Amino acid sequence: MRASAYEFAARADARVESLSGADYRSHDGAAKCLLEEVLPLSRLGLYLKEPGLQVEVEAYENNGPSDGRVSITGYRAEVIDVQIVCDYSYEESLRAELLNRDGVAPGSGPIHRERRSGAIVATTMAEGIDEQFQRTAQDLIRLLRQKSLRRTGRQALLIAFDAMTLQRGYGWRPLYAALTREGGLSGSGFDTVYLFNGATSEIQRAV
Repeated sequence: MRASAYEFAARADARVESLSGADYRSHDGAAKCLLEEVLPLSRLGLYLKEPGLQVEVEAYENNGPSDGRVSITGYRAEVIDVQIVCDYSYEESLRAELLNRDGVAPGSGPIHRERRSGAIVATTMAEGIDEQFQRTAQDLIRLLRQKSLRRTGRQALLIAFDAMTLQRGYGWRPLYAALTREGGLSGSGFDTVYLFNGATSEIQRAV
């Protein structure tokens, strides 16, 4: 899919709205690429759009070395090849499966699938907000390191995640503090690193 930043975002939103609730929560089938690549890329295009610049966004929706491209023309010209990675773990997929089946699932705590029975076993556990920021920071740095091994040429990295604790602006400062404690996002070889919080549809340039 390729279009101007606004049109691309509108098409991405329409595709997301057409998903079933179960597919949206589970990232199943076509929803996986849409939620983990196309939607975050659409927000990057909007983030880079400003008066005097024309921004075109393209999502490849394949398994190539880049997941998309943002082309900028106007008072400056730039082409940004983008790798995208989403913090959607196996544990989160189990929570989604449990939520789809039972209508309720714990938001934190140990969760696994028993080998013999196939049953999902989840334990509810209270988690402090500082622990949430630290865990999110650890996950983001782990994903950054994984992707840096697959970097080809000059690229930007877009890391997508869901963190309700950021709450429309609140939380970015403690998240960055947690990232610093874990070693930070620099030194990966990517030209730029962007963070997209899908829970609040916020994007920031981190590096």
